[in-house]
Amino acid sequence: MSGRVQDEILLIARPTASLREALEAELHAHGLADALARWPSSNWHQSLSQKHPITARFAAASAMASLTAVSFEMVINRVVPQNDQWHLRMHGNPPAFAALLSSLRSVLSREGIDDPGAHRPHITLAYHAPRPLHGSVSIRPISWQVTEIELVQAGGKPYRYTTLERWALAPPSQADLF
Repeated sequence: MSGRVQDEILLIARPTASLREALEAELHAHGLADALARWPSSNWHQSLSQKHPITARFAAASAMASLTAVSFEMVINRVVPQNDQWHLRMHGNPPAFAALLSSLRSVLSREGIDDPGAHRPHITLAYHAPRPLHGSVSIRPISWQVTEIELVQAGGKPYRYTTLERWALAPPSQADLF
């Protein structure tokens, strides 16, 4: 494990390459592309669990095998400063997102992993942002259909998220679409 720093695991949803490209174009259009040098878009994600020791990998995978959850849409519509970070934020808090966090907390607990699941919909755009933002910056609303969960190993130099396993979320029922 040489070359890795504080290896940990966590569960995430990761935007597709085409979604990242659309978001990068919005950052360029709004003069915010300097954030890309601080945190590569390949690391963008929605956290679905806290970080846990790498030794919890197989328990987390076992928990995921029993997860039942549906895919859902999040609409990214602004960049928001938070302390020394910039976040991509979503419109509202989809009920399916809250349901997913609750289900994850339950299946992880059954495997002996304590996880508060207290996440709000956002993607960290930049840690140690290149400059202060004075208020949020509205961007063109961009739809993100969250269709899978990844178990990733976090760490290394440069810091990155390496996919260990992934699981597809079930499609929403017809009733959920209307």
